[in-house]
Amino acid sequence: MVLKKDFKFGVGTSHTQIEEPCESSWKNIVAKDGSINKYGVKHEKNLETDLKLITDLGVDYYKMSLNWPKLQNAPFGELDPKTVKFYHKMFDNLNDNGVQPNITLHHFDNPSWFDKQGGWLSEQSKEEFIDFSEKAIKEFGQYTDMISTFNEISTYVALAYADGFLPNNNGFKLSPGKLKKAVQNITDTHKVLYEKLKDKTPDKNIGFTEIIRPYISFHDGFLGSVENKLTQNIIEPNIQSIWNKLLDTENGLKTDFAGIQYYGPYAFNVKKLLGTPMIYRETDKNGNSMKHDELWNVDPKYLTQGAKDLKEKHPSLDLYVTENGTCTNDDQQRIEYIDMHIDEMKKNPELFKGYFHWSLLDNFELAEGYSKRFGLVHVDYDNDFKRTPKGSYHHFKDIIKQHKENK
Repeated sequence: MVLKKDFKFGVGTSHTQIEEPCESSWKNIVAKDGSINKYGVKHEKNLETDLKLITDLGVDYYKMSLNWPKLQNAPFGELDPKTVKFYHKMFDNLNDNGVQPNITLHHFDNPSWFDKQGGWLSEQSKEEFIDFSEKAIKEFGQYTDMISTFNEISTYVALAYADGFLPNNNGFKLSPGKLKKAVQNITDTHKVLYEKLKDKTPDKNIGFTEIIRPYISFHDGFLGSVENKLTQNIIEPNIQSIWNKLLDTENGLKTDFAGIQYYGPYAFNVKKLLGTPMIYRETDKNGNSMKHDELWNVDPKYLTQGAKDLKEKHPSLDLYVTENGTCTNDDQQRIEYIDMHIDEMKKNPELFKGYFHWSLLDNFELAEGYSKRFGLVHVDYDNDFKRTPKGSYHHFKDIIKQHKENK
């Protein structure tokens, strides 16, 4: 089997992880490895280099996020002219080279003024974010046909209302009531925003991205059964409830596409419930080795399984793999990971409209900090963030080139 002729390729980053933090949820945040996000990876300084890396890949889309904290300094304020100019420069370059930005409006980050008034627990949150989004798409919408409202709501609310990581290492820990309220406010905001944007820009494909995250037990025996019950009865239903809210059809489906974020199975370790319970297994119950990277196990079959489940419920829904990548310093492993997942999509080409690799660059990897690397391009943190394409960059470029030649 082969991918469809109109299959789209992309590569992703987020402002949260590559731009220098401003007055936002991520300012001076300290990751688990002790690193502090002071510079991102100096994307602003290296803009021309980064744009050339994107366009030389031959991708159709660059999945990126607008920096809401930099763009809007106060509730209902006008967009910051300097930041607007920065994005116009970026988008003009991309379009001139045949690439569209897949604009993401919210990627794990809020302005500090928004966090101080209660973040997504505030009754004002919906109206304020919709105001920003409408202004942003009026300004930048001409550059793209693909807009994502929210990136991976489940991960954001976990960081803010379960781990206490956001904002600024000062969020809520294990606060299910607050988490539930935030999920409701965010999913409601998506639906209202979808209608408003479609009314003004009916030609745009507007959707969201969310994780498909299979869980396996870390232990065997009794502890393994406890871990399975916790994931099946608490964790997985919480993630599924977000999918259900976003894909609710009671008043008509409020999305044109769903972006699947898929990395691999998470092994749940109940002994680390209050620390870092998500990890990988090295062997199965029979002692056979299991593929894994530095964070999770690797198994592409769950990608197909999740996509099939979505298509059964929503046959007309377009599905893109909007994030997929591996955390490793072994670039040969990254090449094999890319091949495994693209081969998996080739087995079921009717399911998928596109594949966007995470990430273009090594970057500040959320709660993991600078020590974890996902990039197709190596970033030397000790040498002014110098960029060097890895073998996986060239491998992915060849895959895209071959696909386009075979259309």
